[in-house]
Amino acid sequence: ALILLLVSCVYLIREAIIVFAVALLLTYLLYPLFTLLNRILPGRSRGPALALVYVILFGIVTLMVITVGSQVADEANSLAARAPELLKRFQTQTDKTAEPQAVKSIQDQILDQVRLQLTEHSGQLMSLVPRYSMELLSGSRYLLLAIVIPIISFFMLKDGGLIREELIDLLSNGRNRELVEDVVS
Repeated sequence: ALILLLVSCVYLIREAIIVFAVALLLTYLLYPLFTLLNRILPGRSRGPALALVYVILFGIVTLMVITVGSQVADEANSLAARAPELLKRFQTQTDKTAEPQAVKSIQDQILDQVRLQLTEHSGQLMSLVPRYSMELLSGSRYLLLAIVIPIISFFMLKDGGLIREELIDLLSNGRNRELVEDVVS
């Protein structure tokens, strides 16, 4: 019964556990850069090294989003401009194939319907691309996680040593304390 209760509690807080796990992973990935900058920068404060690490991180992420976003927009515009040409090319390829007349007539009907739908709705389809791409990018739930995870990671980097010491101090001397010291060191 106790195991079932524990499993149900973990299930209920699974999203929070995933957020903390991803924040821990980000902390783990940023820690080498943080320690390097902490040694290089003068002073005993860890603040400048933390700030510089996050400025670099957000710069890289922003550069990647701008690069990928502009490429997606260019590809969508290119597809919109080339759709009639691609349809004509497909039509000429199907005309050249040596297939029975019944199959060709079905192909012609399908192509006519596709062409009709594309010509009638191409403006609507292309107007939906930017809107849905922006909706995809502006998913508020995931945007919030993209903000919360680096904040949690920031505090893990900033106060990691203190958290480690407090965790070890919770345990009494003995085998469990040595095990926890080995794990978190």
